[in-house]
Amino acid sequence: MIVPLSALEDLIKIKVSPEKLAESLLLSGTKVEEIKKIKNEFVFDLEITPNRPDTLSFFGIAREISAIFNLDLTKPDTILLANIKR
Repeated sequence: MIVPLSALEDLIKIKVSPEKLAESLLLSGTKVEEIKKIKNEFVFDLEITPNRPDTLSFFGIAREISAIFNLDLTKPDTILLANIKR
């Protein structure tokens, strides 16, 4: 799964380097295959194992980082489709 660092930073205030973040994710069971820098953006290529479906989204990865570093997590704005009048 490709995850840009900026997408994670919209949900959590990350205070460590991308390399330290990758190392910490690996210790929690999420393998970072590669960190690329595209223009001014760090992008993580993550290997998500079948036993970690909770990390199959940007929010899931941000929640994992929040737990690792004991940081506050901002929940994304959501709209329930059942509440939209057609």
